[in-house]
Amino acid sequence: MLKQNWSDLTPRQQARYGNGCGTGKGLFNKLILELLFNADCRQHDFYYRRGGDFVDKMEADILFYGHMLKSVNNKRDRFY
Repeated sequence: MLKQNWSDLTPRQQARYGNGCGTGKGLFNKLILELLFNADCRQHDFYYRRGGDFVDKMEADILFYGHMLKSVNNKRDRFY
């Protein structure tokens, strides 16, 4: 049986998946993490909840890091 991929979800499902960048209520969490990385955090939640072994979780973490870097570059390019 093939595992479900993030792209199998509708945009609406993706926008509501998981808890975003955590449950913290601090200013840093709300302003920085949620604004910059909300979609990346939700995708990471998906891959972790989907399950798998240690290698699957490591791949999810590496993918998350790559998406975060891409998000920072995309946001930076908007201002320069």
